[in-house]
Amino acid sequence: MFGGLMAAVTSIFLVGWLGSVTNALGQGDELRVIAGTVIGGASLAGGYGTAYGAMIGSLLIEELRNALLLAGVNPFWQGTFIGGFIIVAIILQKIQVTEEED
Repeated sequence: MFGGLMAAVTSIFLVGWLGSVTNALGQGDELRVIAGTVIGGASLAGGYGTAYGAMIGSLLIEELRNALLLAGVNPFWQGTFIGGFIIVAIILQKIQVTEEED
C-alpha cells in the first residue's frame, strides 16, 4: 500500500515537472537502485540493510553520476564506473564481515 502511494505521489510530481509521463520512464534505472543499496550497506548475499543507508547510497550514486557528467565522461560509460563502485563496495563489505568474524 505504501509503495502504491509513493508511486502515485511520484507520478504526480513527474507530470508537473515533465508535463506528461510514459510507462517506460524509469527503465534502465535498476543498476542505480542496486548500486545505491549496496553502497548504502545492504548485502547482496542476503542479510540486512536500512532505508537510511539506501538513501545515503543513492545520494552518493547521484553525486557520482553528476561528477562524471561534469567531467565530460560519456553517459554510456557511466554504468561502467557505477558497476566498478558496486564491486568496490562488495569487496569492502566482504573485508568488513571477515574482520568482524575474527
